[in-house]
Amino acid sequence: MDFHLLDPEQRARFDEQGYLIIRGALSPQQCTALDQAAQCLIDSPQVHDRARMSATYDGFRNVLASGGEPFERLLTNGSTVSLAAQLLSRNLQLHTSQLIFKYPEATGADPQALSPGWHRDIHTIPSDLGDAGNNRFEVKIAYYLSAASGRASGVTMVARGSNTWTTAPRFDAAGDPPAVVVPDLSPGDALLFENRTWHAAAVNTSSVVRRCVIYGYSYRWIRPDDWTEQSPELLARLSPIARDLLTPMHWKDKEGRFDLNSNIPALHAWFERHGAMGAAQAASERRLLGAGAGA
Repeated sequence: MDFHLLDPEQRARFDEQGYLIIRGALSPQQCTALDQAAQCLIDSPQVHDRARMSATYDGFRNVLASGGEPFERLLTNGSTVSLAAQLLSRNLQLHTSQLIFKYPEATGADPQALSPGWHRDIHTIPSDLGDAGNNRFEVKIAYYLSAASGRASGVTMVARGSNTWTTAPRFDAAGDPPAVVVPDLSPGDALLFENRTWHAAAVNTSSVVRRCVIYGYSYRWIRPDDWTEQSPELLARLSPIARDLLTPMHWKDKEGRFDLNSNIPALHAWFERHGAMGAAQAASERRLLGAGAGA
């Protein structure tokens, strides 16, 4: 996997605002291959892992397992996944992979009557830990295969800085929290955001199908969202780092506990070879630098 350094400005922006936009995260060729594979899946009769939620929403969960080579390559896309690793740690796994097609709403549909569904991610974590006790557990990467410009496009909106909110937001008359950002994305761009960032899919009242693929990465001690075991056939096709991202914690240490460090050697070696720092180490470095500056 190619290494792309998360520079201090990017890290600070993500820590403060809860999201990053990576322009050209996918090459034009990679974006086209993904789009074609995605359309083949949507046109297929496959029902396993299908998430057809309404007449205007279709897609697949754990799409990595059924999407073929373009989706497998995406698992270790260096321009984005290396950033996610540095925003979390070397103990990384794939948490979820999802394909989403949002079709235009019927002509004359009232956007105000269609709730965009603002939320934080990972199931019950917000209610289990509370808004003040929540932390960063996952980084999602939304790759756009179609242009998404403006609120009518169905783009994923984020609330700037909401990853730091320790109380639930107050929603305005339109149903929005404060500091809403409506990204302007081209095919091949990626939106990164974390589980605490309040976000919602805008209503698609354009004439274009909004097509995107979302891969989420989390710490390995969290149960993945849409898979437990990937097939041996899939694993055999992947690189060592990709296999590490799909390796459940089955191996135990000599005391009988699951061992985070025993069975993802390629990922750990990659992290150390590039001198990468995860979130905790970077925060510690900042504290030390701050203490030194004040001495």
